[in-house]
Amino acid sequence: MLKAHKRNPMIFIPGLMGSMGNDIIEGTGNWSFGIARWIYDPFIKKLEEEGYQLNQDLYICYYDWRKSHSKIIKTYLKPLIKQVKEKYPNQKIDLVCHSMGGIVARTYIQASSYEFDIGKLIMIATPNNGSVDAYYLWSTGRLLSNKEGRSFISLIVQGYMWILLGLMNISFGVENLDEIHETFPAIGELLPTQDYGSVLCYEDGEGKWEMVPRSYMRYENHFLN
Repeated sequence: MLKAHKRNPMIFIPGLMGSMGNDIIEGTGNWSFGIARWIYDPFIKKLEEEGYQLNQDLYICYYDWRKSHSKIIKTYLKPLIKQVKEKYPNQKIDLVCHSMGGIVARTYIQASSYEFDIGKLIMIATPNNGSVDAYYLWSTGRLLSNKEGRSFISLIVQGYMWILLGLMNISFGVENLDEIHETFPAIGELLPTQDYGSVLCYEDGEGKWEMVPRSYMRYENHFLN
């Protein structure tokens, strides 16, 4: 294992709904993983066992996951990168990202303002071609469930979303699409890309499923495309 003073400092970027704090819902306190702590706390602990020290050479980029990726970069990631670079002026920074966090990192690295200050980029389960689940929520105002009744992350997340929307005075449903789009622009930036392949299907009434041509899809992901 490399010694701590020789390896790059690391920033961990959690995924969708992996951050909670006053920026998202007033009264929830300082930044934390929120309900996602049961996933992320063991991961951070493992990094610490490898010799990283939280807020020394290991940092967490919490962010308001409702906002557009460009606003997330400006408000949360770039200020943290600046802070880390001031402490490690002669080193690059490694980014480890889960799910939407990988799209956040790509948004920074692929921007024209990128300062080439990132060493390694590790993406875990990042929807680089978008997500069908995001399209379902964006177009119907509801969470997609499979036959087992699990949402696009889990039943826990589905319940969590219900609570959050309640606290934000927003309801599910197609009649609330405009409000959902305005409140969660990041979801619109996670829609399936043109490279994703077939996305929508319907039952033809005889028990067979037919694919819907992309030309009939109402929404496109202009951000990731």
